[in-house]
Amino acid sequence: MEEIKIARDELLSQEELLVKEYKLTQQTGSRHVRRIRELVAFMQEHGRDIYTQEVGMSFLKSLELTDSKYKYTTSRGAVFLLNNFLKGLPYRPKYHEGDLYTFPSKLGMEAKSFISLRSKEYRFSDSTIQTYQSSLDSFTTAMKTHGATLETLKREDIDYFLASSQNQTLYKCGPVRIFLKHLFEFGFTKEDLSKELEGLKCHRGEKLPSFYTRDEVIKIEGAVDRTGAKGKRDYAMILLASRLGLRASDITRLQFANFDWDKSIITLKQYKTKREITLPLLSDLGDAIIDYIKNGRPKNDSKNLFLSLVQPYRQIKVSTLCTIVAAYLYAAGVSPKGRHHGTHSLRHSLATNLLESGISLPVISEVLGHGSTGSTMYYLGVDIKSLLECSLAVPDVPDNFYTQKGGMLYA
Repeated sequence: MEEIKIARDELLSQEELLVKEYKLTQQTGSRHVRRIRELVAFMQEHGRDIYTQEVGMSFLKSLELTDSKYKYTTSRGAVFLLNNFLKGLPYRPKYHEGDLYTFPSKLGMEAKSFISLRSKEYRFSDSTIQTYQSSLDSFTTAMKTHGATLETLKREDIDYFLASSQNQTLYKCGPVRIFLKHLFEFGFTKEDLSKELEGLKCHRGEKLPSFYTRDEVIKIEGAVDRTGAKGKRDYAMILLASRLGLRASDITRLQFANFDWDKSIITLKQYKTKREITLPLLSDLGDAIIDYIKNGRPKNDSKNLFLSLVQPYRQIKVSTLCTIVAAYLYAAGVSPKGRHHGTHSLRHSLATNLLESGISLPVISEVLGHGSTGSTMYYLGVDIKSLLECSLAVPDVPDNFYTQKGGMLYA
């Protein structure tokens, strides 16, 4: 199929039509239109009269090389919508990062090959592959912009890449350092350029305490107005995090098939660890989910439990759930005081409160779905010496542990 062409002067009106056709929310539509205005200005500046996918990619790369991560992220959705239209493809609510990566030049081709080999060797998860793709696509694009090639790569080129603070994050530094080591070991570079990043203190940020007290968690749950569809959905999702400690990535991916109502259990394979866990369907939680299904969930054939409120109905995004939790935290009058305030803070709070209540570490590991107590110790920042003084044998998790006083937080 021949690719559709859009004149620069028609871009704005075309994006507005696509926003209406796909029934995107007003907020998303307005954001798309703002970004397309910036795309039009970019095309004018570079003398481009016709929009192509290559123009869209150039626009995105110009943003990625700046420190405006938000502008780059919000522009991807608008460009993806246009590119899908150009290719004559049906609308896909969720774009894939791979659609936006170019890996230019021979250096980019080697980076793609490196990611493929390393992901197979170390059995990377999808999220890790995406991290490598994003980091090395940024790196190879920056090198092309700087005029560096696979044959000429040198220290000054690495310094150019690191000149942007956005490229000094662990997210970017890690994959780039490993890739540079690969280039040296396979003879592509005469010098081990990975050493340029070994001494760099990449911005990690201080580890914030993400623990909220039981009273604070109760306030957050109580801040939800459950009279409408949004409140019914949000309340059920929050309880899954606060009572069972599920990650946002698991809550948003829950399907009807995960629930066994006869046995009152939830069984799922964790998205992050791929481990299968079985948790009890607490009475309060079960009531909240049933209330949402009967009185709040859109009439839709989707296998996913939690859906967006407006058409096109789709699976809730992890970022959306984190924003929802933060909104209710502030509505409850709970001050973060430098703490994280997304969904993971509820999971961490559950684990911390259980530990303070004297629940043994193996039981907490079972609740969180960790593969070992070592993971849980790191997660909670537990003092190993203190643990040796009160070490216990690994017990089974009794059913009444989950159900006492309506949920785990209320022991």
